[in-house]
Parts: sequence; structure tokens; C-alpha cells
Amino acid sequence: MVGQHLVAVSLLLLLACSSQVRCVAQDDYVQAPFSSGPWGSAYLMFGPSRLEQRDLLISDLRLLAPEATMLDQDFSGFRQNVPWFTQATSAAVSMNVGVHPFRNETRRGPELRMGLQFASGLVGSLEYERNLRFPLDTLTSPSSGATFVVDSIHTTQYTFRHNSDRIGVEGSLIFRTGGRSRWSLFGGFGLGFGARTNAYTTLRKSERGTVNFPGGPNRFDGETSVEERYTNGGAVWCTAQVPLGVSFQLARNGNFLRRMDLFIESRLGMLVYGSSELGSITNFGAQTLLGLRVRID
Repeated sequence: MVGQHLVAVSLLLLLACSSQVRCVAQDDYVQAPFSSGPWGSAYLMFGPSRLEQRDLLISDLRLLAPEATMLDQDFSGFRQNVPWFTQATSAAVSMNVGVHPFRNETRRGPELRMGLQFASGLVGSLEYERNLRFPLDTLTSPSSGATFVVDSIHTTQYTFRHNSDRIGVEGSLIFRTGGRSRWSLFGGFGLGFGARTNAYTTLRKSERGTVNFPGGPNRFDGETSVEERYTNGGAVWCTAQVPLGVSFQLARNGNFLRRMDLFIESRLGMLVYGSSELGSITNFGAQTLLGLRVRID
């Protein structure tokens, strides 16, 4: 009889221990303490933006800088350059706070994320270059009798750039995967609007000369340059974006690092803004933002 009681007690202890182990194991995967409050998370993110990018035409520049005599040049004999390091790119920073307006007793629901965004940098560029060769001298080898021509190369380069800042408010509805994994996927849609400020256009002309000796080295004959800058008018803007991303929880345990995620977010979107010089402009592009998410619920 005593043996049967011991067996029963042992089984009860084993069941209790196993259930406690399962609870502890499940707690390792809990992403954050669940709260009934409305708050969601705080976000700080930054990265390159090509949402403002557009191709500049010489006709655009004549509107942006109507008094520039540099644009009176005939560019038919020039080669248009589009090097990768001058492609239009802005830097964007976003600061958001999220709430859960659809939270109930059993689920959080999607998060409504609202905040500020600032973007600044190069909007568009255009570059022309021309190389003219002039024979300076003829050299003859005394041993072989071969003849070499010494050339003078005159390079003329025009670089045109348009920059601006963009500041405003934004909001997006974010849906996120759940489960036990520290990795999560998220996506949604959002809108934003604001002002476009500090717009300006720079025009630069540089000329340099080089003497090309056969067999080298070449001789650099100096460079001259002139630059003009023109201030452009401000405007308003609005965006429609589709954010998509992946995040990683920094820790499974504790109340500090467990609340933090590192994430990368790509925003595909459309930007519409007005310009006193160019009229209404619609751009399609993307932003790639790295960020930190801190759950405050």
C-alpha cells in the first residue's frame, strides 16, 4: 500500500516538474511581457533614400537656374556621364512611436506607427565631359627610327546638381508575424506629408590640361574651375509607401534586451511634390532603413 502511494506521489512530482520545465522553456520564447495598455513600440531608423531621385535634363536646369550663362554652352560635342558615385541619393532618418488601436483581450492586432521623417541630400545630377587632343611635338627614336607623337589633352567638364531637404510627418499600419522565433517578418502600408525646404542648384565648370608623353609619365598642366549656386523655392510633398522588413530580438530573457529588436526595412513608395520651377513631380523609389525597435507596452 505504501509502495503504491510512493509511486503515485512520484508520478505527481514528475508531472509537476515536467510542466514547470515546459513553462520555463516557453518563457524563453516570450518576446515581451503582455500588457493591456495601448502602447506598442518606439522606433529609430536611418539609411539611404532613393525616393527623391529623378533624372535631370538640361531643360530642367535652365528652369532651376534661368540666369546661368554656363547653360548657354552647346553640349552637342560633349559626352554625358552617369558615374555610379554621383547617382542621386539622400539620407533619411525616421523617429516613430507605435500604438495598438485594435488590441483586445486575446491579441494585440496590427500596430499603428506614427512619427517624423527627415531626408536630405542629392536629388538629381547631370554631367558632361569633352576631351580635345592637340599634337604638340613629334619624337623620333635614334635607335629604331620609330616616331612618337606628344599630345596635349584639354578636358572640359560640367557638373550640375540639385539638392533639397524634406521634413514631415508619417504614419503606417504594421502587421507582424508572431510565434516562438526571435526572428519576425513585418509589412504594411503608410502615408506621409510635409514640406520640401533648402532647395538649391549648383553648376560647376572645370578645365584641365594634360601632356601625354609616349611611355609616360603624363604631365599635369593645372586645372581651373568656376562654380555657381542658385536658390530654389520650397514646396509641399506627400508619400504613399509599402514598408517590408525583418527584425531580430536581441535576447530571450530579461526585461531590457528582450524588449529590443534590430531590423532592416525597405520602403517601396511614391513621392509627389510641387516645385515653383518644375511644377508637380511624381517619383517612384525606395528607402532602405536600419533601425532599433524598443517595445514599450
